[in-house]
Amino acid sequence: MKILLINNDVLEEIMLKLPVRSLGRFQIVSKHWRCTIKSRSFMERHMLHEKTLEPKILCLYKGENSCDGNNIITLTTLRLDWSCSTTCLAEEVLVPLIGPQSKEKIRGCSSWDGFLCIFDIEILTTPILVTNPATGQSQILSLSLIQQQYLDSSHTKMPLP
Repeated sequence: MKILLINNDVLEEIMLKLPVRSLGRFQIVSKHWRCTIKSRSFMERHMLHEKTLEPKILCLYKGENSCDGNNIITLTTLRLDWSCSTTCLAEEVLVPLIGPQSKEKIRGCSSWDGFLCIFDIEILTTPILVTNPATGQSQILSLSLIQQQYLDSSHTKMPLP
């Protein structure tokens, strides 16, 4: 039986080209891989590599879940393929809806380190959803102090600033 050893530099170059979701899974392979993936230099190189690829467009739209009929927000990442003028690759990540009283006017603000903040533009007292489209994980934030105070004063809509 022959054992194939891969140079650490070659392994790192291969991992640089992997999507974030795969890197998350590969952290459990070994301590060495986890340390490599979590290192600041690797993260910077991976982000630089991602920025040099074809442009990605994040689409946010509202739909209905066919299983239970509840509303969902779908985040779709579209990557333009320059090799063929008509091809556009898509990868979907389903994210739960912000709140039961959410209307049609959902808004996503600019991302920060891959995280996206989504909120209802009309009813600002609904919880804010923070999601990571790369991993599909999301977290609903608790209401801020100003949102709670506004709800306590029995107003239904909070004016836009």
